[in-house]
Amino acid sequence: MDDSLIYLKNIISEYNNDLSPDESIVLLSEEPLSRHSTFRIGGAARLFTAPATEEALMCVVNAACQCGIGYFVIGHGSNLLFDDAGYDGIIISTERLRDITVDGEHIRSGCGTMLSACAASARDSELSGMEALFGIPGTVGGAVYMNAGAYGTD
Repeated sequence: MDDSLIYLKNIISEYNNDLSPDESIVLLSEEPLSRHSTFRIGGAARLFTAPATEEALMCVVNAACQCGIGYFVIGHGSNLLFDDAGYDGIIISTERLRDITVDGEHIRSGCGTMLSACAASARDSELSGMEALFGIPGTVGGAVYMNAGAYGTD
């Protein structure tokens, strides 16, 4: 294992000392990316993690930057084509960041929330504007990043 990976794992370990087991950052080595894509293709990621909190997400990104390790953030893996050679860095999945809260006319959603779940929360709270996004098979974070839209709505 090279020095940059050891350094990254030490940073994550230090961060995990203050967290509950449910919140701790788990790093998986050689995780098959085919498990994280709706197309079910792709080689292994050198490292893979799915942080449970926004703070943990920032810790992983900061640690990767400090160590000079490349990272790529994914959501549900909709429409992602991973290379069969894998990814020589860390894949950060937002799949666990899917809390939704409704406060009056405002919805706050984690970036890993499926668009359909967010649209359903809007419907259940009698809020309009997300109807056209219900059928898009991605996450809120992916929709914002890609400026998702359907039926003239984005």
